[in-house]
Amino acid sequence: MGFFISQSKQHYGIRKYKVGVCSALIALSILGTRVAANQLPSTETASPQSSQLVETTPETTEAVNLTTEAVMTSEVSSEVSPVTSTETQPSSTAAETLASPQAVQATKEEEKNLVANGEFASTTAASGNWADPAATNWETWIPANVKKENGQVRIDEGRLHISSTASYRVAVHQTVDVDPNKRYLFSYNVETKDLKGSGVRVRLRSLTAEGKDLSPQEFAYTPYKNGSQAEHIEQILTVSPETRKLKVELFFENSVGQAWLDNISLVEYVEKTPETPEPSLELVQPETGQISLASNKVYLPVRPDLTYRIADAAVAIVEKNMIRPLAAGKTQVDVYDKDTKLSSFELTVTEHQATVFDTLRNNWEDISLANKRYQSNDTQMKAFLGRLDAGVASSLKKWVEPTNQGKTIFNDIDFSKSSHLTTVYRRLEQMAQVVENPDSAYYHDRSLIDLVRRGMNWLYTNVYNENKSIDGNWWDYEIGTPRAVVNTLIYMHPYFSQEEILTYTKPISKFVPDPTTISVKH
Repeated sequence: MGFFISQSKQHYGIRKYKVGVCSALIALSILGTRVAANQLPSTETASPQSSQLVETTPETTEAVNLTTEAVMTSEVSSEVSPVTSTETQPSSTAAETLASPQAVQATKEEEKNLVANGEFASTTAASGNWADPAATNWETWIPANVKKENGQVRIDEGRLHISSTASYRVAVHQTVDVDPNKRYLFSYNVETKDLKGSGVRVRLRSLTAEGKDLSPQEFAYTPYKNGSQAEHIEQILTVSPETRKLKVELFFENSVGQAWLDNISLVEYVEKTPETPEPSLELVQPETGQISLASNKVYLPVRPDLTYRIADAAVAIVEKNMIRPLAAGKTQVDVYDKDTKLSSFELTVTEHQATVFDTLRNNWEDISLANKRYQSNDTQMKAFLGRLDAGVASSLKKWVEPTNQGKTIFNDIDFSKSSHLTTVYRRLEQMAQVVENPDSAYYHDRSLIDLVRRGMNWLYTNVYNENKSIDGNWWDYEIGTPRAVVNTLIYMHPYFSQEEILTYTKPISKFVPDPTTISVKH
């Protein structure tokens, strides 16, 4: 069941939230990412609201969301007017984000456009709400409370042109047949000029074979476009098993200005499996030269398959293919492949100067996890750790090794809804929870530590970073995911550099710029 959030900006004080929310905000302060790096240690939802519809206003709706982060190639951009419509947006439930235009590939045999006259090449005499000329195969709808004379709908040089001098709302629509067993690629071109108000967007409504709305109703939306901009939008759509038809609705929403739409297309989406490159046989060369390590960090050798021997065991030791500092000083580290010495480097351990953030971070770990106070004879603690270990084992069975072309790191996660974002980060957080517990089966497990690090890097690069926008439920971007991110970085703090910590918290600084206030802007 989808839910909707008002598009008006709202501010909530931290005192209005439960402990779960506060933990995310406190953890942000613990990490101290807004302080310069040299000052830091080195290295539920709102009730559904009814939406104005073309024909009906349901009390209950289920949203089938098309991601707002789909491929959009901007040609023209300028200042965009704020959204003022009271119509609400759904949370995500059944869509995919495309990483690049090359990711959208439908086979030639399946590229039949299900939308009739999507190029608006065929016109006819004006009738109904149309101005001359009108498009064949398309109908128009204007709500009763909107004056028809406020705007105009016509075909202009092969494009649908909607213009208005006063607040205007109109939908240009047609219904197409679909197969629920297939996925579809929906695309179109949109251009706006001095468009103020909500803007233009496309809504796709799921219908039965008889053309009736499903119960509960299902919708898919594309992002609003206003101001002055031109874009090509492509999005992948998955419909429910009950869907037999889709109503394609091109909405001009409570706006003043001009908009053009064309090349409306709905084709079957058949994903082509990318060619898998031959694996490289070249191994990373072991370390040489000099390496500096803060006394509160752990060094992860680049070749855990080799043997690292430390000359001065008072400075550092090797444990489970990791180098742990013991005291400030210098020592030589030799790297061996069995009995053959391959390289050596000088390791310098520097004394970490503790700051207030160390105290806050340690306090937060003690409050939220307390690995240092774990007692193996405590039945409740033991049961809790057992659940954590079992959860990690379950997640590892679903793990997919990150790749540049990959779309996920867990085989049951496709990021078709925003809750997947929180889920995947929580799985990494759970792994981080057991790394420092001596009674865990994963205590100081180098392979698990590397896995979490690869997962955090892939997620930042592909899914959650400062260049992304909220797609679906704001809670996942502003509370659920930030909390999991900062907890992971706290629980595994010795294994992340300060640069990595600052990088992975950049999206939090974007989505939660003020840690004392949650801002809902949709």
